[in-house]
Amino acid sequence: MRNYKKVLVIVSLIAVILKLTNNYHKNINLSRKIASESIVSSESCYYIINRFMGSDTELLFSDLDILDVIFSIYTKEKPRLNLYSNDLLLVLKKIYETDSEEDLIANIKNKSNLTLIKRYFNDREIAGMYGRYSQFTIDLLKRNAEKERGHDFHSGWGWRLLRDDDIAFQDNEYKVNLLKSSTLTAVGEDQIDHVGVMSLFHESWEKIAPSNTKMIEFFLTGTDSNNRLYDYATEVAKKRSEGKVKSGEILGFDNLYGGGRGKMREMSSVLSNDRSLVKYKIAAPSTYSFNPKSVEEIKRLKKVEGEALQAIRKKFTENLEIGGFMLESVTGSNGFQVFRPEFLVKLRALCDEFKIPIFADEVLTGGGRTGKFFAYQHYDGFEPDYITVGKGLVISGIAKVERDVKLHEVSKPITTISSYTESLLKSRQVLNRIHSDDLMESVVENGDYLLSELIKKKKKKLLAEAEDEIDFIQRQLKLNKEELDSYSNFDTYYERVLNNHKAMKKRAIDYLAKYEDELNSLEAGTPRHEVVLAYIEDYNITILKEDPVYNEVKLVFDNTVDSIRKEIAKKEQELAIAQKELEDIQNGDREYFIANHIRGFGYMLYGAPLNARPSMGRHFPPLTLSRAEIDELLVE
Repeated sequence: MRNYKKVLVIVSLIAVILKLTNNYHKNINLSRKIASESIVSSESCYYIINRFMGSDTELLFSDLDILDVIFSIYTKEKPRLNLYSNDLLLVLKKIYETDSEEDLIANIKNKSNLTLIKRYFNDREIAGMYGRYSQFTIDLLKRNAEKERGHDFHSGWGWRLLRDDDIAFQDNEYKVNLLKSSTLTAVGEDQIDHVGVMSLFHESWEKIAPSNTKMIEFFLTGTDSNNRLYDYATEVAKKRSEGKVKSGEILGFDNLYGGGRGKMREMSSVLSNDRSLVKYKIAAPSTYSFNPKSVEEIKRLKKVEGEALQAIRKKFTENLEIGGFMLESVTGSNGFQVFRPEFLVKLRALCDEFKIPIFADEVLTGGGRTGKFFAYQHYDGFEPDYITVGKGLVISGIAKVERDVKLHEVSKPITTISSYTESLLKSRQVLNRIHSDDLMESVVENGDYLLSELIKKKKKKLLAEAEDEIDFIQRQLKLNKEELDSYSNFDTYYERVLNNHKAMKKRAIDYLAKYEDELNSLEAGTPRHEVVLAYIEDYNITILKEDPVYNEVKLVFDNTVDSIRKEIAKKEQELAIAQKELEDIQNGDREYFIANHIRGFGYMLYGAPLNARPSMGRHFPPLTLSRAEIDELLVE
């Protein structure tokens, strides 16, 4: 069996090598074919070679081969120059003005030097070489190299509201309580059971959480808490349907994360693609700010908010199994998205009308990350009925909001954390630290400063990218116009094609004589003998080629001119768009950048150019982040 596996591996390797070799020869043959046979492209395929090596140079590769090698070296961690001919390397060394192979690699890998290609190739030529991968190549020319990021917000700080080594967890009273609640305490000593630990937790909760909220159930994870809401929904659905419904469902917006397992996973916009559950999802009328100023955005929101409320009313009316409505006060898994307060006030009234509770998922946002203990507090006039918490607060669970309107009471509150009192004690320390050191106020102040500085950084970066984009398009446009100029007169062009054809035949005759002489000195069957025979065959075919037919050349000429003109029109349109984007960036205010480039509020940041590795494009720093640390994160 072991030998069989070895054979399989060897066969697979051979297949890969043969495939790579075949592809390599295909590319070389394609380049040679384009360079030697194309009526239209033959000159452009040797533009770089002629410029750096002279117009009389005879080389068995084209400009497209050079382009291919440049990108091959750029994208390989350890490029092997011995794969390329000495003639090709000589051209590259002249282009990059160096005699050293080490410097050549370094210069090619220096992103700024790739821009020289803009002067010699347009999009059509790159597309001709790379086919469906051409957009990647073109984009590579435009983008700036990404820098390595510094601080790791995910594994080091992650979702935590406090760092692991925070002073809150060095507190002696906390350590004593941990010991008292553990089984290590001697019998008869001053022990604390889980009821006592919960009492301590509630004492700290009441100091900082909204006064009308109370934790009623505790679980190990936020997902467990969210899944428990289906039990709440079932109780409500049974009442609504007078006992006809056996299992309740939750209606929610389509930007929910929900949870990583259980029924809540099916509701997740990130983890589930189950189309059968679309009936329990409503398009979220979310936006980038609690109070957007854009006339266009307000107009859009009024429309989608009205549609959402109508859809929710219809779902409530037609589906008695719905026993709850769920939302994320501020979304975390789909980028920074919020609602307008006036919309949530209307949603609250609608749910009260149908006596359906609102569940607010604050697993990520609860604890002060947005500058308020709960994110829903940013919406004046709105309160949910139940809140799920977790992550940064260490413990997870469900908090009840006492409202004037009574909709639903949990019949049998449960908890799965009785044996995990250390989580409650640690959560208490987090609450105490946030309260005693006014960390939520720091989040508001530092968050505003951080966002302002990030916008400055982002603006600088976007301006550079936009200017580079305009430069790229202008260079491409210049190439296209120069190419069009070369097709200004067909008779001149046809004469040039004839002269090139004659010159090609003359070179073929000269090389044929050279290779025929060499063939006489070679032993039949040797590798070189076979190569020379192939060259002789190629040159004989070239010599026998008839002169280009006038009408055929004219047809190609007209098609090419038409194609170039279309390309110029396309580039001019792209240029106008890029120039408008540059103008928008130059004149953009804070709202413009929040709407289009950096989403953020408090210590929830998305798309921020920070000196830190983000978690899927998101940054969630701890509440104890200092101004000095912020300045460090802003360093280029």
